[in-house]
Amino acid sequence: GDGRDGSPAAAARVSVRASGRGRGREHEPRPFLEELDFAEWLYQPHTLSGLVLSIGFVAYLAFSPPAPGAPRGEGVRRGLAGVAFVFLMYCALQLRDTSLRRPHPVVWRIFQGMAILYLLAVTFVLMQTPDEARQLLRVLDPALGVIPEENFKSYASDCRIYASDKADPWENIRDSLDAFVIAHALGWVCKALIVRDWALIWVWSLSWELLEISLQHVLPNFKECWYDHWLLDVLGCNLAGAALGMALCKYFEGASYNWTGMQSTDGVRGKAMRVIQQFTPFSWTTYEWRVFSSPMRLAQVIFALLLMNGAELTCFYMKFNLWIKPSHPIVVTRLLLLGFFMMPTFREYYDYMMTIEEEEDARKGNKRTSTWVGLRRRRMGPNCWLGIAIVVVEALIVIKFWRLDPGQYNALAKYNPEAAARPNVPAPRTVARCWAVAIAAFLVWSAAFFGTGGASPRKPRTRAGALALDALLALSAAPLLLLYALDFCDTFAL
Repeated sequence: GDGRDGSPAAAARVSVRASGRGRGREHEPRPFLEELDFAEWLYQPHTLSGLVLSIGFVAYLAFSPPAPGAPRGEGVRRGLAGVAFVFLMYCALQLRDTSLRRPHPVVWRIFQGMAILYLLAVTFVLMQTPDEARQLLRVLDPALGVIPEENFKSYASDCRIYASDKADPWENIRDSLDAFVIAHALGWVCKALIVRDWALIWVWSLSWELLEISLQHVLPNFKECWYDHWLLDVLGCNLAGAALGMALCKYFEGASYNWTGMQSTDGVRGKAMRVIQQFTPFSWTTYEWRVFSSPMRLAQVIFALLLMNGAELTCFYMKFNLWIKPSHPIVVTRLLLLGFFMMPTFREYYDYMMTIEEEEDARKGNKRTSTWVGLRRRRMGPNCWLGIAIVVVEALIVIKFWRLDPGQYNALAKYNPEAAARPNVPAPRTVARCWAVAIAAFLVWSAAFFGTGGASPRKPRTRAGALALDALLALSAAPLLLLYALDFCDTFAL
């Protein structure tokens, strides 16, 4: 849940307790977030205990004999595990708290430490050649280093809803309803909790499907049937997950928050409910994105959408480049890590964005129009910095590996001849032209929209001016709708 929100009441809730207990001791304030009267032993420093535990774990890894028949490189794997454990223990005990405080600030410090480790790992991979990177991964799993056929699978080889010539006429639909459907829906629950706005959710959902259509000539997994795109994704998992997530946002927005501690709670039932409440938000902030309030805000929201889509897109490219199958624990762990880590990342990004707007309004002498009350951030928060850096470094890996090893993108014919025999529709040239026209038209519309006063013009626009703006906006959307239509016609005929 949200932690410090900058209000006087919230500041009073941040407990800065004394490290010494009892009378006659000098008290030194602790700079960590702490819940008043909730299981105080959980908020003690525990630095010495953590040091002993770290040394004990490292000693166990160093002196315990390897298991019989252990694969080559066991010492390297143990060394990496020891380094990761010691580093995460240090992060849990010594890093600053994030904006989130439940279920416990140490949880989010550990996620921040895992993000640092992951950023260091992908930076190291960036310095390797494609073959060197694939061989390095064999240290973690000796089974890696071989191209998995799953990465070249096309999901649009047969797009009939009812195939009467098959033993199971509904086989095509059943193949689309696998375990990833539940994970997909749960992912959109988390995304809704991150952005907390229906309009951005719809833009995120539609833009992702558009990216799949635009890049299916590069990644075979992006080639899907029309009902996969529209019925199972946009109107299925995406909508269901987003609806549940926004319902939770609505509930948290109107909920009454009780910060009573364990010691002040009576009865076993009351204490059990208090423990459950520890896994709910400490407080809640409704986001006001106000996309078209200024050119700066529009650019900030577009950057946020690029970051969100980029985090998902690089996952597909990374597993394709490094020869990792979609269900491998490395891919699953990466998705879970970034999924949870994006929560503090976007909270810090939103606070940073709102701080910039508030200072700009104060400089211009404008009356404040936002109801935001949050943590003022004159600089980008550490989690936001890490999240952006991870996505950018992964994108650099994709670009570098594509330049050094372009042949793997032409290997589709070897692994899926049926799909390779079909022309990719829409063709790459059509994709490039549609995106170019859409971006150019949107830039012209943005200049005209904000040049004439933006969302709150001083003088009402003429009817002709309003129609011209609407026409420019429609022109920017038309090429992208064309891509949707071309893909729909292509797969509907299969």
